[in-house]
Amino acid sequence: MDSDDPLEGRFGLFTNSMVVAADGSIYLTDAPCDAFTDAHAIRKIDPKGAVTTVAKGDPAPTSAAELTSFVIPNGIAIDKEGNLFVSDARDAKGMMDTGVCANGEWPAGLPFPPPGQQPGIWRVSTAGEISIFAGVNSQAGDGADFVDGVGESASFKYPGPIAFSDDGLLHLIDNGSGLHSYRTIDAGALVSTKQASYAPNLVAAPNKKIYATTGCIDSTGPAPDLVDLGTGEVIAQNIPDPTLVAVDGAGNVYSTSPESRQTFSTIYRKASGDSHFSPVATGVYKVRAMTTGPDGSLYLKSAHAVIRISFK
Repeated sequence: MDSDDPLEGRFGLFTNSMVVAADGSIYLTDAPCDAFTDAHAIRKIDPKGAVTTVAKGDPAPTSAAELTSFVIPNGIAIDKEGNLFVSDARDAKGMMDTGVCANGEWPAGLPFPPPGQQPGIWRVSTAGEISIFAGVNSQAGDGADFVDGVGESASFKYPGPIAFSDDGLLHLIDNGSGLHSYRTIDAGALVSTKQASYAPNLVAAPNKKIYATTGCIDSTGPAPDLVDLGTGEVIAQNIPDPTLVAVDGAGNVYSTSPESRQTFSTIYRKASGDSHFSPVATGVYKVRAMTTGPDGSLYLKSAHAVIRISFK
């Protein structure tokens, strides 16, 4: 529910992504209580706390009609002009259920969507106009492989986290054929797949540096790291939960205890220059998303609320 009163605005439980704009406005994905009768949306909290809906998606399509908007927003990013970009993984649902890494397979029993209904990247202008930026209408086939190209000719399997670097390049992680691939999209909507693989998260700091996690939590393998994609430097090791990570402008790294989406959690912080994470908050309920703002604060989507933690 939208409201000018910060205490009267209402959010659903499931949020896949949250970002803070340069002016302090918060944007987050919001799932409806009933996905059969209502659509997913992008919500905004302005610096005074007023809550508005800036874009609504298409309900899950039941016909062959082409989409006019995203279905399940998985990641969101803001360009320098204030336009929103939304990755839509369609029925793969992103991290909204458990937060675990995707397995790269389309949900069993569901055919890959036809052209006009496929996963892709959507653009929401500052005027609220929604249009396809890349993918959605590819003729490449059943989505078994990544296909690079310009705009709608490119194909995506499972587009997830997205973020803009300072040069205007859109970065994303796309999971397909069992792999998490690192891809970029330039201002002309040219999609390129890079010779690198990261999973499951990609985040931007307020200074537009881009970071990615190197893997999922796996009892048989090493704990994941966080890498600066501009330099290749590992800035944090042993990430507590690679599906929930944030970096502020000073290089401080934040994460949560595992399973934080399902229960009470601990928030961890690794100060820039330190080698380990330390707890900074406990008892935070069902953290669904986290990000940092230009003010240096940490923002959390906790169950049905958005909270801010400031560090002095």
